[in-house]
Amino acid sequence: MSADCTCLGAFPPREFKTARAADEFMSRIRVASAFRFLRQQDGPPSREIYRCRACGLQWECVAPDQPPYRWGPAGDAAPPGTPPAPAPPIPIARPRAAATPAAPVYLEVGGPIRETVAGIGVLYNHEARTEVASVMKSLLEWRPGLSGWAANAGMAEVEVEIGPPLDRKSSVFDLFAQTWDPGIVNPAWRGFRGGKNLRPVHLRGIRKRTAQGAGFQGEYYLVAIDTRAKQVVAWMMAEANG
Repeated sequence: MSADCTCLGAFPPREFKTARAADEFMSRIRVASAFRFLRQQDGPPSREIYRCRACGLQWECVAPDQPPYRWGPAGDAAPPGTPPAPAPPIPIARPRAAATPAAPVYLEVGGPIRETVAGIGVLYNHEARTEVASVMKSLLEWRPGLSGWAANAGMAEVEVEIGPPLDRKSSVFDLFAQTWDPGIVNPAWRGFRGGKNLRPVHLRGIRKRTAQGAGFQGEYYLVAIDTRAKQVVAWMMAEANG
């Protein structure tokens, strides 16, 4: 660990008064090449834990039931050179915390149409062709660094696959519970019922394709988007190992 390490200089410890502010900052952490995601610990409080790729220091984002939320070294120890006061937060909407899936992650690449938007490969079926602009606008507003994710995090490519809209019998909770343990899926998502406006989107940060072609090593995000409101309403993340 070094007081001059990039992790401390660029992403020093800080606190956030709102979940919105914490998630803007964490959206930068998740695409930063300086960190590797390790695991999610359910709470209370919940924690996302990362390791600095350079110095090996573990960092965590701690999210109790009520603010303030905290970003800093895991545990009570602080690295040398810790600033005495937190940096001002940057606002963004709060997505759902990352978690480890209990079932195989959806990795199949489908959709006969592929185009490139903001340097990202987008796959979709014919019925989704009118939703591409809405989906990409939603993703890029949710995660402004997405267009530079490949270069900044050592990805070979970034890929988005637009799934079919949820039917009216399904909810966003049902969507995520197909892959993750229902016990770690936000129960409030049961209120997001299906219909023509809600779509699952598979976001893949691909470091390496597997020999089978459909699988990959990297990071996988399942995102639910309201295409009418043009916003992300839920997401979860997992490491993909092929």
